[in-house]
Amino acid sequence: MESKQPANSTNIAPPRLIPTIISGFNVVANHVYLILFPVALDLFLWLGPRARIKTLLQPFVNDIIRSLAEVSAPELSDLIKMVETVWQITLERYNIFTALRTYPIGIPSLFASVGSLKTPIGDASIFEMPSITSAIATWILMGLTGIMFGSIYFNEIARSASKREKMDSIASIGKKYLQVVFFTLALIFLLLIISIPISFLLTIAAMINPLLSQIILVVITVSILWLIFPLVFSVHGIFVFEQNILISTLNSVRLVRFFLPGTGLFVLTVLFVSRIMDMLWRTAPETSWMALVGIFGHAFINTSLIAASFVYYLSGMRWMEHQVQNFAMANQAKV
Repeated sequence: MESKQPANSTNIAPPRLIPTIISGFNVVANHVYLILFPVALDLFLWLGPRARIKTLLQPFVNDIIRSLAEVSAPELSDLIKMVETVWQITLERYNIFTALRTYPIGIPSLFASVGSLKTPIGDASIFEMPSITSAIATWILMGLTGIMFGSIYFNEIARSASKREKMDSIASIGKKYLQVVFFTLALIFLLLIISIPISFLLTIAAMINPLLSQIILVVITVSILWLIFPLVFSVHGIFVFEQNILISTLNSVRLVRFFLPGTGLFVLTVLFVSRIMDMLWRTAPETSWMALVGIFGHAFINTSLIAASFVYYLSGMRWMEHQVQNFAMANQAKV
């Protein structure tokens, strides 16, 4: 379904930063049930069971560390010990269920990156995956489940932000889910394709000069961010106008290029507010029930910021289409 905007509107203005963010907070304040999605995910990751792969990967990691110690110079022993410590912490804390927090479409989570082992009611319940196959299958299942609930979550935010009263059908949500899965797989494939030559280039540069590799890494990172930035609203058209991912992505590129300075400032502001507030929400230890305050605060802030992005997208599309219509009318008048 394509977007339909009034052709004769005379008071359409481009989206503004502060009013848009305030509107996002108002959307969530008027539909407070939206925060239940991230609250439920965080409660599960905090108080629920953990699925680990430590037993499966520990022998492999030990062999790698042992081989590095044998072939490396003695002065690198401290570095090898640090690598071993990092791997030990990772294996100890990694929880396969954190795959429920999917990107770019997914439910925001405060505890997905924490990897806590303790809770206010005692040590977390931990079970080891029996095989690599079952671990991979569980990880994929968690990812697909996360995308499903993330699609429902985004769809409800979009419905609230666009003030649609009618609930979407299961078939409609299913179509949007498939579009999001396709978009996620396309991004993963693109990242894999890009990472191969970049890794090769960085390896060659590191052999020549470590500083050179760092400079190249910064340049590549900035270049990639600049290239993917127009995709920031790629999924919004799926949930607002029921577009397919191709049309929604093209509209995102059009909107960002049409109003680049304002869009850049909006995205940077959203990221800044989200990161700063997350630091506040993580101050309570994982063993304290005060972490509940952080969970609810994180849920409200991040849901409001996502709602603000939909408000910005809707306002930006109306303004852009209005400008295009005015330009077309002006050209017709000249003819």
